[in-house]
Amino acid sequence: MAAARAQVLVVALACLALLAGCGGGGPSGETLLKASQKTLGANTVSVDYTAVATVPGAKRAIRFAGTGTLDNAQARTRVTDDLSTLFTAAGIKASKTQFRGEELIDNSAGLIVYFRFPYFSARAKPMRPWVRVDLGGTIRVQGASLALLAFDQNPWQYLYFLQSPNGKVTKVGTDAAGTTHYKASLDLLNYPKNLPAASRNVAEFFASQFTKLLTQRYLPSEVWIDKAGYVRELTITYPIPIGIKVLNYTLTIHYSGFGKPASVSLPPDSQVVNVASLTRLLGGAG
Repeated sequence: MAAARAQVLVVALACLALLAGCGGGGPSGETLLKASQKTLGANTVSVDYTAVATVPGAKRAIRFAGTGTLDNAQARTRVTDDLSTLFTAAGIKASKTQFRGEELIDNSAGLIVYFRFPYFSARAKPMRPWVRVDLGGTIRVQGASLALLAFDQNPWQYLYFLQSPNGKVTKVGTDAAGTTHYKASLDLLNYPKNLPAASRNVAEFFASQFTKLLTQRYLPSEVWIDKAGYVRELTITYPIPIGIKVLNYTLTIHYSGFGKPASVSLPPDSQVVNVASLTRLLGGAG
């Protein structure tokens, strides 16, 4: 039973990987707010992420990563991912190249996600290079599930998390380059208040449902802010209950290249197929 439950959870994590408020806290809380706003204020930002999931009963942690660009001017994100280790752990039999591809996240109209991975493109009907999922609509229809973690690989969204510290923000120290390290607890229910209107309703529903899954609303995090006031690194840990055990999922995002020329364009309709749920393409019933 425990092994089966862990298998289901890994599949849910595979779904989340395909997608990868203004609180108190005194002066340090204000520092996080200003750094978030400044980073979002840059027209473009380069990003890379690493994710580590420690699954109860598994022999080793699952690690996967990606790199890409935030187009803040259009509220879009492009990320190139290598998710082969994640889907292998989920028990899906395919070559590693089948799970190397890219995703585009359009935050300007709710939460629309485009995927171009050989595994999904080959299973979509009609067969097209890009698979489009209205994640906001999916959340509304299907309700709470671990697949709601799809927000987790959205570096744009996470900058808004920093605007909702709960209580005290601790300054850990400053390195020789002038980058300051902070620790904070982020309020999942509060962060949607600071999102643009087009994304707010979906985020509020997600936050309320996900809080129930976690059985808590506060997420431990660490952030590094450079002397120019930009967010350089953000780490957030999700303690996810599985019966009496806990899966620890830790996401680390690096931000750099602020304002460098870049643009994220959406694929033409002729290359896109709409699907209701990624879990169906994975062989599930969701």
